[in-house]
Amino acid sequence: MNKIIIVLNLIILFFGFYFYFELIRRQDSIIYEPKVLKLNGFMYETIINDPKICYIHNFITEKEADHMIDMCKNYKEKSTVEVKSDSVIIKKNIRTSLTAFLKKGMTDIIRKIEKKAARFSQAPYENIEALQCVVYKNDEYYRPHLDTFNENSPFLSRGGNRKASIFVYLTTLSPEEEGCTNFPKLKYKIRPVKCDAIYFENMKNNSVDERLLHEGETVKGFKKKYGINIWIRESTFIPK
Repeated sequence: MNKIIIVLNLIILFFGFYFYFELIRRQDSIIYEPKVLKLNGFMYETIINDPKICYIHNFITEKEADHMIDMCKNYKEKSTVEVKSDSVIIKKNIRTSLTAFLKKGMTDIIRKIEKKAARFSQAPYENIEALQCVVYKNDEYYRPHLDTFNENSPFLSRGGNRKASIFVYLTTLSPEEEGCTNFPKLKYKIRPVKCDAIYFENMKNNSVDERLLHEGETVKGFKKKYGINIWIRESTFIPK
């Protein structure tokens, strides 16, 4: 009888240790800590190394986001995009948003955001293009495109091509509201989260990187999608 009790106690002890360590193992396996890096005061994650795409947490503050939304409301006009057809550059509506073209450094907050873009991209402040705010309503979109210019574009004379982009989200959209930034060739989508931003490098070895084709997917519902386009030129940006 004593031997049976001892064996039973050993079995219970064995299974006790087994389930204890199994519980610890499972707890460890479900804890995910994203690798958030620090750069010049920014918290960011590298989504892809080649081509470079980064997700920046809290790129701007709530106050700055609300200020930029107000700027969108005051300066917006119909969005257009430059495309090339038979060696002729034309304007075509492949985007249905509204755009606010802002002057560089026109408010203290805008200048602060421009300086943040220079700091994160490690580019001279002079290379930062004047900010562009965009707003998308229900069923509005921006079809797949590149941020870089066509080779015969007159905009190249104002600081070269756009070697990198930062898109800042001014509103948060739910999965049901869609409106993601989609990189179809890379199979990555980023959902808008207010104050966060994405950074991506449009050029590699001084040539346009076609892999950075991206789109602003159609917004669904009554909530508007607001954002800021920040472009980093190859050299000093020359305003109009």
